[in-house]
Amino acid sequence: MVIELAGKLLQFLWPAVVLLFLGTVLVLPLAVFHCTRGLVAFVLWSFTRILGLTLWVWSCLVALVLWGWAAVIIGLLLLGIGVFPVALLAVCFEGHWDVFFQMLATFVVAIGANALTGAMFESLRE
Repeated sequence: MVIELAGKLLQFLWPAVVLLFLGTVLVLPLAVFHCTRGLVAFVLWSFTRILGLTLWVWSCLVALVLWGWAAVIIGLLLLGIGVFPVALLAVCFEGHWDVFFQMLATFVVAIGANALTGAMFESLRE
């Protein structure tokens, strides 16, 4: 039941991530102009939030499928964000290196985009 629900949620989240990524790439050059920087920062902020939610749901699903409910509960007890490291450990120990690098790359993109969003919002104050 939970696996099917998470799978259906991911079916909607990944296209949203792709669309927001394309939208971000299209509006990112507008960040050069101060008057449109707020719009670009909002689009980038939206992208990071949807990407983070997608990564979290994906991590929950991976931890549940590979290691079961105990891994998901332990991850949730670690302030909710512990599901991601638990999922990374699960894919490492199970030898799914392709999934490991995909999850890690998604995390790096989310952190980088979040830092860029913060810099853009900070530049709006000036």
